[in-house]
Amino acid sequence: MRPDEPGDSRPPSLIRPLAYWAGFSVLGLGMALLGPALPSLAKITGSTLGQASILFLARSIGDFTGSVFGGRLFDIFPGHRLLGLCLLLLAVGTAFTPLIPLLWLLAFLFILLGVLESMIMVGVNALILWLYQSRAAPYLNTLHFSYGVGALVAPVLFAFFLGRGQGISLTYWLAAGLIAVMGCLLTVLPASPGLHAGGRAGAARPVISRAMALFILFFFLYVGAEVGFSSWVFTYATAQGVLPEAMAALLTSAFWASLTAGRLLALPLSLHLRPGAILGGGLLGGLFSLVVILAWPWSSTALWLGTIGFGLFLAPVYPAAFLLAQRRITITGQVAGWFTAGGSVGIMLLPWLIGQLIAPFGPISVIIVVTIDLVLTILLFLLVLNRPANLAPVLKPIA
Repeated sequence: MRPDEPGDSRPPSLIRPLAYWAGFSVLGLGMALLGPALPSLAKITGSTLGQASILFLARSIGDFTGSVFGGRLFDIFPGHRLLGLCLLLLAVGTAFTPLIPLLWLLAFLFILLGVLESMIMVGVNALILWLYQSRAAPYLNTLHFSYGVGALVAPVLFAFFLGRGQGISLTYWLAAGLIAVMGCLLTVLPASPGLHAGGRAGAARPVISRAMALFILFFFLYVGAEVGFSSWVFTYATAQGVLPEAMAALLTSAFWASLTAGRLLALPLSLHLRPGAILGGGLLGGLFSLVVILAWPWSSTALWLGTIGFGLFLAPVYPAAFLLAQRRITITGQVAGWFTAGGSVGIMLLPWLIGQLIAPFGPISVIIVVTIDLVLTILLFLLVLNRPANLAPVLKPIA
């Protein structure tokens, strides 16, 4: 009997998760380049910074589209080959990014990149869950830690090349090369016999149940809180007069660094605690961090502590939510896609809502809106905990 076959008590080989982690790392690297590269892309396309910001919207549209329609493909086609193809296409699109002089054409490319990125995110999360089942917690946490490492490296890499007068092209081409290498690796990665139960999960199209809808709403609220805070904490710090611009920029970096470090710290916790306990502790800790900022709105110390605490506590929430969902409903590629789609809508909607409220209500509205969002997330989490599991039998697709 091979190690990955059903009924074998030995742990699966680390070759597959190592490939998933590396692929997620280069995905984070590629996705995080848009922020620091936006002024350069605006210059290349002859547009203003405001006009070039449409690239964020274009990518969000692609993310949502890929999440909704791409997840089902992992229920139908071999997962490793599909992941490899998506990464190779993403590498081509990344390489062409600094070469396109027309904003509308670049926006169209970013829609396609968003589709591919979301398909990769959906596929890797689903494959980890299918491969490790109830033991998936540390592997899923490491997966999202890997993404954070790539996202942290991206601005450093960009600054390195830009500081030597080499522009953005080399950064994008290096990222494209790394993505292409991982695409080739995943394309030839052997399938996992243990994921295959004699058929395809895609034979039956799942219906959005009430429990599934609750999880979709959960991801919408949680991701909205995370991105809403990270997108506007710089503006809050400067407009509130708490920090100067240089320090406010470091504050944003501190949030992402604490989020990444928190995922690493969550690895031993995931070995001993249930997903529900990790989720509850993370959400309550995040709420406490926001309360610290609200209680002392003019204190730079409170802002630093609250921001770092918010990142640390929220770090394990996203992977733990997937693990809790696995215990409540059957996770197919399409279901994982709907979860990611919910998060994509949160990314689009909550930062926009905050932007509409800053002018009439002041910068404190940033923290208030995120706090209300997180309270709703906690209430929804409690509602999910009180619902019984609804695990229908499903055939796992071969990877």
